[in-house]
Amino acid sequence: MESPAVKPVLRKQKSSGGRAEDGELRLLILEDNPYDAELMQENLRSAGISFKALHVESGAAFHEALLEFSPGLILSDYDLPGFNGSEALKMAREMCPEVPFILVTGAIGEEMTIQFLTSGATDYVLKNRMSRLVPAIRRALQEVREKRDRQKAELNFKRLVEQIPAVTYRLAIARGGAKKSYLYVSPQSESMMGIEPRDFLADPGILAKKIFAPDADILKKQMKAFRQEKNPLSAEYRLVHPDGRTVWVRDEAVLVRDGSGTPLYYQGILTDISRLKEAEEALRRAHDTLELRVRERTEELEAFTYSVSHDLHGPVWMLDNYIQMLLNDHGGSMDPDLVDRIGVIRKTVKHMDRLIDDLLSLSRVNRTQLRIVPLKLREIVLDAWREVAAINPGRKIVFDMGDLPPAAGDRNLVRQAVYNLLSNAVKFTGTRKRPAIEVGGYTEGESSILYVRDNGVGFDMGQYDRLFGLFQRLHGTKFTGTGVGLTIVQRIVERHGGFIKAEGKVNGGAKFLFSLPTRV
Repeated sequence: MESPAVKPVLRKQKSSGGRAEDGELRLLILEDNPYDAELMQENLRSAGISFKALHVESGAAFHEALLEFSPGLILSDYDLPGFNGSEALKMAREMCPEVPFILVTGAIGEEMTIQFLTSGATDYVLKNRMSRLVPAIRRALQEVREKRDRQKAELNFKRLVEQIPAVTYRLAIARGGAKKSYLYVSPQSESMMGIEPRDFLADPGILAKKIFAPDADILKKQMKAFRQEKNPLSAEYRLVHPDGRTVWVRDEAVLVRDGSGTPLYYQGILTDISRLKEAEEALRRAHDTLELRVRERTEELEAFTYSVSHDLHGPVWMLDNYIQMLLNDHGGSMDPDLVDRIGVIRKTVKHMDRLIDDLLSLSRVNRTQLRIVPLKLREIVLDAWREVAAINPGRKIVFDMGDLPPAAGDRNLVRQAVYNLLSNAVKFTGTRKRPAIEVGGYTEGESSILYVRDNGVGFDMGQYDRLFGLFQRLHGTKFTGTGVGLTIVQRIVERHGGFIKAEGKVNGGAKFLFSLPTRV
């Protein structure tokens, strides 16, 4: 029977979370045979496991021990006077569900073993094979540690997700006639869209009801293509907020699969891009009515764009660093689905960062005072190409540069224009087995013409009017980018009083030409 002297020790050690005050494992043994109980402890001592054990022999004593001893591991026999292992397991799962429970007993049938394991037992060890006890305990304790690490990582991830200015969601895949359903929606949905997370879970169609009518059909087509092609989704649309205002969001999602490739769910992130859309619209209005606006009005718009982009740069940079820190600290212990979710977030953050950088570059182009000097185009092209090649080290590209004419212009801006065109050429030849880029030039009257030609995917001349438009991406999401690069080139050329044009053919490459003054 249980010794009365144990009781004071029990109360002193209450609520220690499975560890004694000195860090030793709290081991609760339910066993009516003291020799078997001592044998279990001797096995642990021989294996070098430090522990404090409490041996009880009855259901009542076991119940009190669960309350007072706060065990970190339970070893239980099956057959006891007036009590059995099944009852002990049920009691343990109700009172301390996280504590490993190992059945240590004589021979039991296969059906009983399966019942124990499916009811929540961690493992079982036969008394005539006591050598298995220590390995079983080590596995159980390792699983506890890993589970705690996962819970800590999940908590850190949850804190991160709930701090970023975006809504993350997880959408179940509809199967067998079942309707789609949200598995998770982060709390930011209420402030961004006026919809609480619980409303998403209760009504999976609630988001569709909030979409601005003109955008709904476009989004349906994009979603259909997303599901059929199984490529990442990247869509922009408007939502009608309950307070009546319109909210622009970018919806980016990926299909998450398990280790065997079976689809599990869609993981996505909704970003409020209203401010960026406002800036975009302001820039478009300025472009369309540039000749009708006074200089002061144009300068105010440029200052606004710079301010918006500059203010967003710091928080986005901070988010990317915190995500990297989370991956460095806990990436190895995270579940694959957590890593995928973080990947979606980081991809969106980096896209935002690139977009902000491009907006800042565009603003600087318009605000920079030109310093027109004679140019050595060959040096400028080689300098830009070395930088482009350095950030694409794995690419083997045939680069050919012909004779280049004399020219004049602002060296920094012309180099940026050349760099943007070379970067585009490298990007759009990414699918070619033998990518090739050619740079050349010639003189035409009082102008010097520079061209960049590639054998990449080209473009449809029917969409030429969109080619240099701000935020226009003719190839959709097949290639990375923000749709600002060519606009920057066009602004640079126009500030030099020149022209820019392009020639292209779908899967037939592209050629961009722009002019500069021949002399100062």
